[in-house]
Amino acid sequence: MNNELPKVDVTYGTKRYNDRIYKTFYTSLVPAVKGLCSVKVLDIDGNEFVSNVIKTNNRNGVVVFSDHRMLFCQIAKIELIGRQEMEIIESQVKNFDSSVLSKPRTFHLILKKAHALSKDVAVFMKDGNVYKGKSIRQDYDTLLLITQEDKQLIIMYDAVKRIVPLEADGSLAE
Repeated sequence: MNNELPKVDVTYGTKRYNDRIYKTFYTSLVPAVKGLCSVKVLDIDGNEFVSNVIKTNNRNGVVVFSDHRMLFCQIAKIELIGRQEMEIIESQVKNFDSSVLSKPRTFHLILKKAHALSKDVAVFMKDGNVYKGKSIRQDYDTLLLITQEDKQLIIMYDAVKRIVPLEADGSLAE
């Protein structure tokens, strides 16, 4: 009977039924909030900037940077980098139409499988970038990836197209 059931490719994510909670995002961003490092942020429109995190407002889903304020859903990727001192500039959250976002998906199942098999993963972003590395923390909304160059990337699932486990030689394990 199981042969009759359709096979689902979980590398493209599965439907997310509840609201986003971003727990891994908060915990991964703690060193930046404490002032131990700066961040390089890539938003969903492809704009990139370097800044310091001043605080996060979890209830409203806002990150306050030294010169920007952004909603969590506007962030595609954050890279933790060495601390840089920057001037703090007053800012406000720009208007954002969240209806342009795709329906929430989660990649938790494929990441759990890769973690159980001790495999690295390749993360294919919607903007065409590919990041390869080890998933050290994930939840239903966010992934903390350590790349082969020892960069720490916090990746939001809203910006991910596909996640595929890697073989030991670095090829895709499809």
